[in-house]
Amino acid sequence: MGGMGEKNCEREAQLFGTKCDKCGLSFSKNDFVMRAKTKIYHIDCFRCTACERQLIPGDEFALREDGLFCKEDHEVGSKHAVRKERTSLYISLSL
Repeated sequence: MGGMGEKNCEREAQLFGTKCDKCGLSFSKNDFVMRAKTKIYHIDCFRCTACERQLIPGDEFALREDGLFCKEDHEVGSKHAVRKERTSLYISLSL
C-alpha cells in the first residue's frame, strides 16, 4: 500500500531516539534539523566550535574529529587538524 503517511512515519522513526550531536537533547517532530555526514543538530546548535557563529545554508564548514568549524576557523587551525574535510551545508526538515 505505501502512502504518504507511511513515508512520514519512516522519517519520524529515523529521528526517534536520536539526539543532537552538540547538546544531547532529543528532537521533536516539528524540529528543523541540520545534518553533516552522519551527525545531526538542532538548527541553533549548528555552530562553529571555535567562534560559536551559527552556520546557515550556503556556508562552508569543516566537520572534524574535534568539532564543527566555520571556514575561517578551520583554515586558521587546519595545520593542527588531523582530519580535514570541507563540504557544503544543507538543511532538512523533520516531519
